[in-house]
Amino acid sequence: MVAAMLGIAVVVLGALSQSRSDVSEPAAAGSALEGAVVRDDSRVLGEPGSTDVTFVEFLDFECEACGAAFPIVEQLREDYTGDVTFVIRYFPGTAARVGDRLGHAA
Repeated sequence: MVAAMLGIAVVVLGALSQSRSDVSEPAAAGSALEGAVVRDDSRVLGEPGSTDVTFVEFLDFECEACGAAFPIVEQLREDYTGDVTFVIRYFPGTAARVGDRLGHAA
């Protein structure tokens, strides 16, 4: 499942890089797009890319799927450094909430 999600991300990255001239400027935090994916508190990994393409990774340090995806995301960073901006957003508790729900269901 993780590989499929990352495959979709790669396809989206490719499509976005082809149509980057159609991308508008991102909204500032606190604007009409309050739910923006990239915010002031988002952590940019390395230098921003030269294109308008941004890859955002939501992660939880306790999530096994996030750990499994790590080498794939690192390969993407290596392949697209300088072209794509890579951002991480910590999304804590995802694995714990799922485990908690599964425990209650049992």
